[in-house]
Amino acid sequence: MTGKPDICDVLEAIHKSLHPLAEFTDALSSEKYASVSFVKSVLHLFNSSILKVEDDDVDLRRAMKTWITSTTSVLDYLNEKYSDPLTQELLDTASAVDPRFKLRFVTEDSVAEVMDGPPDPQVETTETAEEAPCAKKKTIGSFLKVLRTRPDRTYQRNKV
Repeated sequence: MTGKPDICDVLEAIHKSLHPLAEFTDALSSEKYASVSFVKSVLHLFNSSILKVEDDDVDLRRAMKTWITSTTSVLDYLNEKYSDPLTQELLDTASAVDPRFKLRFVTEDSVAEVMDGPPDPQVETTETAEEAPCAKKKTIGSFLKVLRTRPDRTYQRNKV
């Protein structure tokens, strides 16, 4: 043995790393109305399962999950991209008003701000495009179903 990984081991590590991302990408692209409210839930899904480095990951799989550049992991890049406080406020509000997510992905510190402060009024424009029918195996909801077991946080406004 030369110490080099077997080609089958390499292909298996690649498949195990990329297959969940491919399934997720197919599910997200098949959504008719993907919106900004998906961002918080998708980041949570990536952090908690799809891109989370597991103890039993082989070196190649671990490297694939954490590499984007020599200094930044995929998760670090995504988390940094959406870390701006104004962006977080928008994402929290969008997630809170979406009945699929409610306050599930809003941090404890932000719940009061989201519930008390109305978002800045903005004109919402949506473009609808006809999509060709295509058969997809999963929907975005099937990926987030696991996350639905997390208890909803409810917030009651103090009545004056």
